[in-house]
Amino acid sequence: METEGPEAATAVDPVCHMTVKLAEDTPTSPHNGQAYYFCCVPCQKAFDQDPARYLP
Repeated sequence: METEGPEAATAVDPVCHMTVKLAEDTPTSPHNGQAYYFCCVPCQKAFDQDPARYLP
């Protein structure tokens, strides 16, 4: 996965809405067949406890 340069893969953290560069160590949680990516483990844990709170 490309993580450097202008075409680096990114995602938006559903908890804090920060744009996150995707890398091998990016915190990730699956939910309803989709992967969600986080800026840090605390955001991942908050999502894991109550995904409905953070999803539209």
